[in-house]
Amino acid sequence: MEGRLQNQFYYIDGTDQTGNDFNAKENEFRRARLGAKVGFLQYFTAKAVVDLVDDQRSSGGDLGWGYENFDTATLTFDMKKAFSIGSLDSLNLTYGRHKFELSTEAFESSNNILTIERSAISNKVYNSARPTGLSLQAGKGDWVTTGAIYSAAAQDEFINGGFNDGIGYFGSVDYTGIDKFNLRWDAVYNDADVVAGSELNYEWATSFNATYEDGPYGILGTLVLGDNGDQAANRDGNFYGLTVMPWYWIVEDKLQGVVQYSYSGSEESEGIRTNSRYLRDDNTNLAAINNGRGDELHTLYAGLNYYLCGNNAKLMAGLEYADLNTPVGSVDSMTYLFGVRVKF
Repeated sequence: MEGRLQNQFYYIDGTDQTGNDFNAKENEFRRARLGAKVGFLQYFTAKAVVDLVDDQRSSGGDLGWGYENFDTATLTFDMKKAFSIGSLDSLNLTYGRHKFELSTEAFESSNNILTIERSAISNKVYNSARPTGLSLQAGKGDWVTTGAIYSAAAQDEFINGGFNDGIGYFGSVDYTGIDKFNLRWDAVYNDADVVAGSELNYEWATSFNATYEDGPYGILGTLVLGDNGDQAANRDGNFYGLTVMPWYWIVEDKLQGVVQYSYSGSEESEGIRTNSRYLRDDNTNLAAINNGRGDELHTLYAGLNYYLCGNNAKLMAGLEYADLNTPVGSVDSMTYLFGVRVKF
């Protein structure tokens, strides 16, 4: 069995594109999940994780507990073991509802990320997608490679991931052969029409990631490039982004400081968007923020993480400044965040 419970509070204060001030606050159950994994018939592993909370209070809705949907549900076949493939360290074929892992930030579990939210450019290409598909992962020495095909259809449940509405083709290479470095490249091409609610809301994207860690210091850098495809006016064309995130252990294994700068940009005036929470959650004051869309977004985050029991139990506090350029004017905000994350 496995599970996680994540709760957070935020307060946001800002100035909208018309120059008016706005503010909002909310408490939110960010995630509540329960899952299980079981091996059978020597070569097979089944894993399923379900979402148990739907907190819509920040958008004017209600807090609901109970089964919501499958987060992931997969069946993995250990091909290395089944066929005695000695030339590889691992070879696994997996079918089911996957977590989509474009960029290192998306690849990292929400239990382990160092900021309360992933950067906006990471969330744009990640999109919290859970596509149904088939993936093949192979490992040899310092290399791990993954290839996958995913349904591009909008999906609410594991069982409705048909391939008739288009396919996403995904590839990834992870390399750890350089001392203290981890290098990762990801790419996806979506041959389906980009429509509202689809799992992949762009035509293609790629990310180049490098992580360096030496004792108490570490830094992550990510470069993202992509094309929105044919969308509504002013929302298509190329997009791009950069994230730099250094961290430092103030007290070893207990108290950690982290800073993250992220930039998103696009050719069109509404080609990028802020994260779906916080700035875009401001429904009470009806701030003029162009629904979080623009052509440039700068964010700067600074936070502290206190580990009670490693990533099994930690407290997170941070503040994030955001500057969004919209077709009408700029939107500026400061968000104060506090989170509690528990997993078992």
